[in-house]
Amino acid sequence: NSNLSNGENFNKTSFLKFERNMGVYYKYIHPEKKIHPEIGFSIYHMTKPNESITGGEDYLPMRFNGMLACDFIISEKITLHPKFLVMFQGTATEYNEGILMYYKLATSGYDLVGGFDYRFRDASVFHIGFKKGMSMLRFSYDINTSTLANYSSGRGAWEVSLSILGLKGKSFSQSLFY
Repeated sequence: NSNLSNGENFNKTSFLKFERNMGVYYKYIHPEKKIHPEIGFSIYHMTKPNESITGGEDYLPMRFNGMLACDFIISEKITLHPKFLVMFQGTATEYNEGILMYYKLATSGYDLVGGFDYRFRDASVFHIGFKKGMSMLRFSYDINTSTLANYSSGRGAWEVSLSILGLKGKSFSQSLFY
């Protein structure tokens, strides 16, 4: 009977919630060394916002991220960047490991970027892009390797990312193409 109530209350169709996240990141760079390790840790959803749209209580659990990576300068033209990321949220856990390779293109100032990541029990990810100074444009394609591959008909997903990093003590415009 379409006239019977389903018990859902949608009096409020939008809401605004305060959100707090925090993180720390450190990378050791010494111009005379060929190894530059980095470490990071972050916490998301520290306020555990209630994301219910029906007036009930449905609190978003905090997410904890930890990452380790390192630049290995192999030669003047080649740098390898292995990385590991772990994330915990509620009962979900995700592990990612991968490697990027940077190859300096002659005298153009650009680096060609390529790489591969594996998201444990979920997907394989392939990367290609360009880096100049502290800016990087990267295209990624992820291929589902979990049981969800049966539902996606083997199709993956494209991602485009633009990363702009800063340097301590430099303005944004100075960091952009240093």
